[in-house]
Order: sequence, then C-alpha cells, then structure tokens
Amino acid sequence: MTLFGHIEGVWAIASDKLRLVSASHDKTIKIWNRYEGRCTATLVGHRGAVTCLALGDDKIVSGSDDGDVRIWSFGG
Repeated sequence: MTLFGHIEGVWAIASDKLRLVSASHDKTIKIWNRYEGRCTATLVGHRGAVTCLALGDDKIVSGSDDGDVRIWSFGG
C-alpha cells in the first residue's frame, strides 16, 4: 500500500494494530487508518521538520529538528 499526503519527505513512522503514524519534513504528523490507507488526522504544531516519533495507546511523542518535543493526546 502506498500512502499519499505529506508534501515533503517522511523521516519516521510508527504503527500499532490500527494506525500508522508518519512524521515529515513538512512539519506535520499524519495518522493513517492502517487497513483503509486513509489519513484520519494531521497534527500541526512543530516549527521544524519532524524527525522522530513514538506511538502509545493514546499518545504520540514527537521531536523536530529545532529541538522541540511534543506530546499529543488522542482518543483510542
């Protein structure tokens, strides 16, 4: 499956049974439905390229190349 949505390169991905999460040089994080291949949310807030992330049950932790670390909460 190929996913389209970021406008620049993807630097990191993480997944669980339901979701795939991608972090991009375009300063966004996208949450994808793993089975349908559609983007269900776009997280905006980093000021630099998002270079790393970790996915938990109800949180995403992300870091960007400007030194910011963010914790995002979302519903199951």
